[in-house]
Amino acid sequence: MTKFSGLELLREESGLRQPESTAGAGARALEDPPQKSARQIGKRQNPAYQQISAYVRRDLYEKIRRELIGKSEDFSDLLEEWMEKWLAGK
Repeated sequence: MTKFSGLELLREESGLRQPESTAGAGARALEDPPQKSARQIGKRQNPAYQQISAYVRRDLYEKIRRELIGKSEDFSDLLEEWMEKWLAGK
């Protein structure tokens, strides 16, 4: 039983019919919802990532942001790379 079963019963009792071109299509749509396309989730929804904050001089941050414009890398990628290099040097 779906949440629209009551509407189906009302339609049958009132004698209303679906147009033949869509007959049955609505019932199939309710039973089998279309699958969402597999999209890559962002870092915010990815449990492997943790949001952090840090105080960085404004002028330094602006210079870095300008350098990253038009590149496929973003600030968090750059920061992650720097952090990994720092740990490797320890």
